[in-house]
Amino acid sequence: MKKTHVVVIAIVLLLMVSLAFAQQGQKTYVSGDVAAVNTPSGVVLEGEQVSVTVPLQKHTGVSAKTVSHQQSTRVANQQAAAAKATHAQNAASLKKGEPALKVNTTTTQTDVYDVNIKNKRGTTDYGVVEQTVTNPQGQQSTQGVIYSAYSPSKAARANEKEMEVSIAAGETMSYNKDNRGDRYGTNGLAADISLLKKMSNHLAVGMDYMMLHPRAKTHGEGTQQRHYHGMYAHGISLAGKLTINPWNNWQVYMPMGVG
Repeated sequence: MKKTHVVVIAIVLLLMVSLAFAQQGQKTYVSGDVAAVNTPSGVVLEGEQVSVTVPLQKHTGVSAKTVSHQQSTRVANQQAAAAKATHAQNAASLKKGEPALKVNTTTTQTDVYDVNIKNKRGTTDYGVVEQTVTNPQGQQSTQGVIYSAYSPSKAARANEKEMEVSIAAGETMSYNKDNRGDRYGTNGLAADISLLKKMSNHLAVGMDYMMLHPRAKTHGEGTQQRHYHGMYAHGISLAGKLTINPWNNWQVYMPMGVG
């Protein structure tokens, strides 16, 4: 009898152990429209289906239909959240505005005229370039650009100078005579230097220095001989110059001064 009881007890224990292991099974997790789903075994990516072994909970009276309804509700909520995020991204993109369209414009250039003028002041080449621009709407705008090239003449270059320095050298002749009709001196050296500032193209004023040096002169012989020594004459004056034709290469002017 005792052996029979032992066998029965062993069988009961085996059944209990098998029932305990039978409480464990497999459960499948399927991700929905979201990017990833957390499961007890880790993260499941979108579209991935895995099977993991988890301990089954005791029966709580919740039917399979109720569980299926909860899963459907969760999937619907995830889809609604994704749609809301997409809508927000679209709204932010619209706020930035559409990119500006690149439209080519048409530009034409036309030479209106080209003129060459040469006179006493120099040579001038000038002209006008007319530029017409057509925008994408077909409206036209025109602008003129004037270009010129000027080469001054010799007179123009001279008239640009504000200061003038003149140096002259020559020969002096004395007409003074004694009581016998003989001159006091013979021909000698003459020199002049003037510094003038231009007030206009026609008039310049400044200072002038002049030196005259008639050489010695002797008249007669013996007791009738008369000898006149050479001399120097210096003159400082307030000078001026009046130019009649300032724009000619050959100019006619009148010097004047007081000193």
